[in-house]
Amino acid sequence: MTTSTTDTDDLVTRRLNSHSEPAVDEGPGSDDTGMSGGDGSTSIDFDGTESAGADSTGADPASTDPASTDPAGAGSPSAESTDTDSAGPTTARDAGKPSVLSDEEWAAVMADDAPATTEDGPAETQTADTDAPRSVDLHVRERNGSREAHGFLAGLARVWITISVPLVVIALAMRVVITPVFSWFEYKIRPGFPADAFGFTGDDRVHWASYVSGYLMNFDGSRFLSNLVYPGNDDKVLQAGKPVFKPGEVAHMHDVKTVIVIYFLVATILLIGSIIFGIYLARRTRRGLSMSLFSGSIVTLVFVIAVGVFAALRWNTFFSDFHSVFFKNGTWTFYDNDTLIRLYPDTFWTDAGIFIGGATVIVAILLLIFNWPRKPRGQRTAV
Repeated sequence: MTTSTTDTDDLVTRRLNSHSEPAVDEGPGSDDTGMSGGDGSTSIDFDGTESAGADSTGADPASTDPASTDPAGAGSPSAESTDTDSAGPTTARDAGKPSVLSDEEWAAVMADDAPATTEDGPAETQTADTDAPRSVDLHVRERNGSREAHGFLAGLARVWITISVPLVVIALAMRVVITPVFSWFEYKIRPGFPADAFGFTGDDRVHWASYVSGYLMNFDGSRFLSNLVYPGNDDKVLQAGKPVFKPGEVAHMHDVKTVIVIYFLVATILLIGSIIFGIYLARRTRRGLSMSLFSGSIVTLVFVIAVGVFAALRWNTFFSDFHSVFFKNGTWTFYDNDTLIRLYPDTFWTDAGIFIGGATVIVAILLLIFNWPRKPRGQRTAV
């Protein structure tokens, strides 16, 4: 049974008022006794306990000897201990209970002050338990919304990096082949490189091939090659003062330069974009960049191995088809005594293809190894 707060307050007030009034003796001598004095009269303290009044001599009750007025020795420490033990341990619920209230009445007062409860437990606990799933659900919705907002960009970043890996790596390998260092190695170091049947020495080849490499990488026009002539003391070929490259050769090298510049420009854009997307993926996801490089290395290996097998089995067909894709027919075929053929025989292009393919495969394998999917440290199985 639960008592309302108003009824409880009225109950406490009535109890306090009833005990605060002095107990009046209707018998003889009541007029002589008064409220707090007189022989045999009693008074009620505020806490509801009865105390003996002063005797007829008018002695002050406060000066009365505790031993003579308190037979049980209530003022002594032992009595206090005895009272405490007999009353039992005082709980936090009973600590503020007035003595004028019974246990049942005090229980009714405390019931009004207690928080509302339901069948599932206290209302505050139920609210906290309800707020926790609600906050978790809000976090999940925010995370899903962030994924939806960035999903397209993250997917584009992964595709971009995957496509960029083979094209950028091949471009870097091609750049090495175009340098004069590679030509020097072929002409001077590489054993078994065929000699020129028309009189070019190894030094002559290194000299004229350096102009071709420079033309492909500089910003000069076709005149860079068309203005080259044989020196006047060149008695080996009896062509002193004549152009080193014929107009058809210069025109072909112009086409080659156009293709290379476009390809290198595309590779540069892909590389810059891969760096930007790589930073984005590295900050957004822990394995996003690594998985993109991993997939790119697989694409690179598949592409290079497929092209390499086809080139090894049918080199002439591969070489012709490759030129037919990028150049017009009839613009890339020359005679054996033309300078481009003397500088770059089939052996040179075979070695260049092997170098480009081999370097690309090595880089792709390294990317594959360093970005191989691994379990997080917390999920690794101990041996």
